Amino acid sequence: MFQCNVIGIDTAKSSFEIFEWKDEKVQMQRSLPRKKIAEFFQKMEKKTLIMEACGGSHYWGRLFTKMGHNVKLIAPQKVTPFRMAHKNDKNDARAVALAGVCPNMKFVPIKESWQQDILSIHRIRERLMGNQTSLINEIRGLLQEYGIVIPVRANNLRSHLADPATLADQNISPLMRRQVVALHDELLQVTTRIEQCDKDLESFHKESDASQRIAKIEGIGLITATAIAASCPNPDVFKNGREFSCWLGLVPGHTQTGGKDSKPKMLGITKKGDKYLRKLLVQGSMATIATMNKAIRIKTAAEELKQTTKTDIPTMPRIATTSVANHPGRKRKKFVSRAKDKSQSRLEWLHRLVKEKGTQKAAVALANRNARVIWALLKTKQSYDPKRGGGISHAA
Repeated sequence: MFQCNVIGIDTAKSSFEIFEWKDEKVQMQRSLPRKKIAEFFQKMEKKTLIMEACGGSHYWGRLFTKMGHNVKLIAPQKVTPFRMAHKNDKNDARAVALAGVCPNMKFVPIKESWQQDILSIHRIRERLMGNQTSLINEIRGLLQEYGIVIPVRANNLRSHLADPATLADQNISPLMRRQVVALHDELLQVTTRIEQCDKDLESFHKESDASQRIAKIEGIGLITATAIAASCPNPDVFKNGREFSCWLGLVPGHTQTGGKDSKPKMLGITKKGDKYLRKLLVQGSMATIATMNKAIRIKTAAEELKQTTKTDIPTMPRIATTSVANHPGRKRKKFVSRAKDKSQSRLEWLHRLVKEKGTQKAAVALANRNARVIWALLKTKQSYDPKRGGGISHAA
């Protein structure tokens, strides 16, 4: 057994369960109401406190750290294997304490208050975006029952309902007109709140150097950059870029058994970690692929047009230069371009991947690649440059 002295805490809304483990023996196991927790640990000598990374744990982690305790947070899924009996508060506190002393255990960094502020804005904005989509679909569906078909996109709906008098000209009863106008007003309120959230995130983006550097990557905008900058301000938590990508669930899983064929079988991506960040990265990759396909179509159309309108242009006679013509023994030097365009190779890689694997798999692969570049930017504090290897250049 491990020689340790830790306290496992199972947090809750009203009462906390405390389990102290010292030198293979249970030193203390008791319940305390929420109001007495701060006073209890303020009087206690400085120890290592282990908690699950759940609701309110970051607040208590900051509070206990100010008291001088060494606080560590563990992901809940890593505590489950250490629970020895049925799930209850006492067994959960014991499992937290045992998981905290396990060798090579990965702990969750305690978030600062400003991180929680920015991430809270993201959560609120995400809910408002869902409400906006629901209202738009509801209005379009109701008007379709009266023979009014409005094209998709929010701008089309707003332009159609900008003047309520237009509804009277389309044989809609006054009762239904009032309901549609009320739904439209509700939609405008939701849109105004979304715009306010965007302004708050933009203010943080202008003050955050890390967010500005991340936003220069293709397929990553203000929303994704601010979310990553607030979720992972300290890149030293991860050993390398692959570990950061694994934390986001963008790396393939695998399974392996013994026997004749012991090679691991590769599976799909693990989808572990923060699904909100993973979704933003994949959506940005989809937008990048769509932009690439559009550029390829435009280029192809331009080349076809050039071929059809091409006329025979007389070529000018070549004039031999004296430096080469008058010295037949001198070898002509071949021009070799040492500067390789990394952005072009990145585009060729993505285009080839789309043709071989399809759009969905290529988007996940690009999100995985962007995640590793993001970790490198945060680790080295360099600026993004697509013309250099890995998309990173030394900051001036």
